[in-house]
Amino acid sequence: TTVFGHTPLMSIDGSTFDLWVCPAVSLPVPVGEGFDCAFGTQSGFLMSTYWQPNNPKSLAIAGDGSGNLSRGSDSPIVPGNWTLAPIAGNDFDNDLFNNDVDNCPLIANPNQDNADGDLAGDLCDICPEDSTDLCDTSGSVADEVSAMDGGTVQTPDGQLELAIPPDALGTDETITVTETEPSELDGNVSIGGDPGEAIAVYSLGPDGTVFDSPITLTFVFDVTALDPVLRDNLHVYQSVDPGNTFEVILGSVCAVDGFDPGPFTATCTAPVSHFSSFAIVSPADGDNDGVPDNFEGVVDFCPMTLTGEVVNSSGCSDNDLLCECDDNWRNHGKYVSCVTHTTKISVLLGLITRAEKDIIVTAAGEASCGKKQ
Repeated sequence: TTVFGHTPLMSIDGSTFDLWVCPAVSLPVPVGEGFDCAFGTQSGFLMSTYWQPNNPKSLAIAGDGSGNLSRGSDSPIVPGNWTLAPIAGNDFDNDLFNNDVDNCPLIANPNQDNADGDLAGDLCDICPEDSTDLCDTSGSVADEVSAMDGGTVQTPDGQLELAIPPDALGTDETITVTETEPSELDGNVSIGGDPGEAIAVYSLGPDGTVFDSPITLTFVFDVTALDPVLRDNLHVYQSVDPGNTFEVILGSVCAVDGFDPGPFTATCTAPVSHFSSFAIVSPADGDNDGVPDNFEGVVDFCPMTLTGEVVNSSGCSDNDLLCECDDNWRNHGKYVSCVTHTTKISVLLGLITRAEKDIIVTAAGEASCGKKQ
């Protein structure tokens, strides 16, 4: 970098705002070229918006207290209104931890909480519970909450909010929220023994925190991509073991707002008495036909329906219940197996009787379908 050129010694964003640090120089730096370090042998700094020849909108301050506000108007700075002073001591944030040992030196954190054990304290950590810092930072946050006053913790994207009432905590705590990608859950998600699909997953800490009175979690997220049937079966779930088993939180409520063709937004609230992992989960629907694979007594009898086919309330299309003789069957047994399966479903759906099923299966066994000619 150079003092005499157009490159600042430090820049936050050269297109919108520059912070120039001007060292002592033997000759003044030229003025009027988008910067002003014309302090001669005095050091100082310059803050300015992006250079505009006729209106630079800058604040230039020399180390001796002289300077000006906006060269365009050349309004002098009154030294009595401000001062340049070194930061006293070795504890920038006054939390009683010196900078060299403070895991968050610019934000006071007297508890020095560090949930993931990395180098950054929770209040300075972009992913408070993920030492790899690979979490979704828009869905992760840490904040100090007073036991006496309570408080609200909200993720940057606004999709999760924790409302903690006064006296719910036994002591002041650093509350952490880390969003996890649903795809990172190993294997299938189980919701009360039924298969589910996680839409949003959050880990809240400190892990194991128990509240003297319930707090409220509020989730707000887009569910436009979900089938209407699945939207009507959303709940807030809480992890009940180290695996992927979640149980619905009693008292959780989800409401969906929107009109076709969308967007649709779900707002879910849930009372929580202790921390663990929480998720918004919809019933699993492997063929995306709008009928859950297996959820609270609803079963998709045809879980592999082709995309776009119209299905009945049991998840079966007309084609699902057909076994055409001229299909390319591997052998006769595959054809008979198809007939047996589809007639069993037809009995369950009340389309045929058991006696009629037996007649159809017997006829399939006697047919030549799938037999080598």
